[in-house]
Amino acid sequence: MSYKNKIDIITEKSFQKKPFYACDIAENNAEKNSKECISREVIMSSNPVRVRIDLTNKCNLNCIFCYRRHFEIKNMKALITPDDIELLSPVLNTAKYISLFRNSEPLISPHIIPILDKISAFNSIVSLSTNGQLLNNDVSWALVRNNITFITISCCAFDDDHYRKLHGGGSYKTLLENINLLNLIKKEYNKEIPRLRLSFMLRMDTIDYLDDALEFVKKYNFSEGIQVLLFYRAQEDDKHLEPIFNWDYCKPILDDFKEKARKKNIMLDLSYEVPDNWRPLDTEGAVSLCYEPFETFTVTPNGDVVPCTVSGTLAGNIRFEDPLSIWNNYKYQEFRRRMKDKPLNKDCMGCWHCRYVSPLTHGNKLVKAETIFDNFYRKQ
Repeated sequence: MSYKNKIDIITEKSFQKKPFYACDIAENNAEKNSKECISREVIMSSNPVRVRIDLTNKCNLNCIFCYRRHFEIKNMKALITPDDIELLSPVLNTAKYISLFRNSEPLISPHIIPILDKISAFNSIVSLSTNGQLLNNDVSWALVRNNITFITISCCAFDDDHYRKLHGGGSYKTLLENINLLNLIKKEYNKEIPRLRLSFMLRMDTIDYLDDALEFVKKYNFSEGIQVLLFYRAQEDDKHLEPIFNWDYCKPILDDFKEKARKKNIMLDLSYEVPDNWRPLDTEGAVSLCYEPFETFTVTPNGDVVPCTVSGTLAGNIRFEDPLSIWNNYKYQEFRRRMKDKPLNKDCMGCWHCRYVSPLTHGNKLVKAETIFDNFYRKQ
């Protein structure tokens, strides 16, 4: 029998047209882990199902909707290296999902191509998210030959002027050239992967571009459709841009957008659309739904491991400790324990980035945060 947790259900939105499977050892570990997530074991006998690796702290754009604009990022020189991928082998061997991004631009890493070459050996479902500006010939060829499964490309404006304004630089023309090149390489080598998905940041100043997004993904063969993310403010002056506080206006537009996507056979992943009772306003209710430290192993560019993708709690460092030892060390166990027992983790109490947290509270929490992740500090 296959056990599915809530995260599995979210993931399956990207598997609607074609299922993807990792190697047998990873699939078996995922089934075992799913049971342990449901029972919320403090000491896990399964290995992490999801390994997130943030390759760098840098980004080449300055998008107006990104929280990075409001925070100073420490240690901008930190980089994951191909040697670090070797160190991560014990958890990568059994990981069903490997993500090569968290809160930066992965393609800016000088090691991106050798890392892609190493990652392909693990037979996992591999994804990364990029703004696409650095998606040149060498990178595209590395993505195709290494069978990277999914690429999410962020874009919410579809002409040069609006693109530069919203994304804080870059070139829409360059983005199109890079996407065309990647699709050409896929066609030349008769590859369906990497499958492409558009990530669209929904704000009150981007909602008018939803129809353009539909045309874009159809024209450029984004077979995974569109991910629509709700904007949450990092400064109080931007509250008027949050769709959740303008829902009476936004909902009819989004309903029409969904119907148009259905008619065009375009898949959607709508971050605001989750089953009832998933998003309680109270923090305790949200924490009780979250499986992050029970299934995920997140690595920062300097090798630190955090038990949750938005956590600032350091559980260890892969350059000094075996990854599987970190997975069940005291700090990881205590973080899991404080997902069940009081007092709850400080990171959980201030969580602003989780699908389990009500969108009515995301911006309220982010705007007050002095630190986010493990190394983002509010600019003074």
